Amino acid sequence: MYHLLPTSLVVLISFVVLTRRYTVETAYWLLASLPTDIFLIGMVDEYVRGIQQINHRLLHFAYDSSYALLLLGIMLVLRAVLKRKSRMLVAAGTCVAGIPIACLFWSI
Repeated sequence: MYHLLPTSLVVLISFVVLTRRYTVETAYWLLASLPTDIFLIGMVDEYVRGIQQINHRLLHFAYDSSYALLLLGIMLVLRAVLKRKSRMLVAAGTCVAGIPIACLFWSI
């Protein structure tokens, strides 16, 4: 669980850097597919080469970043509801960011 804090900091710093150039919704959408992409890369690598240390670390990063982006997505959906803005882009991004966590819970 010690790796959740550095991963959350990487996600937060990336989000802040992206919000300087794009809107909050677009910045979140750009980050939302990151955990799913890393999860798919880790699963394909595990299928091809077997369980190794790099797969383990990739999957941990995917799960942790998915968790952090889910929390951020929920906050952004609530922000959009309160400001009465369009929330479909953020809600879709939240669903995409939650795929690794959903796969983890389904595999238990």
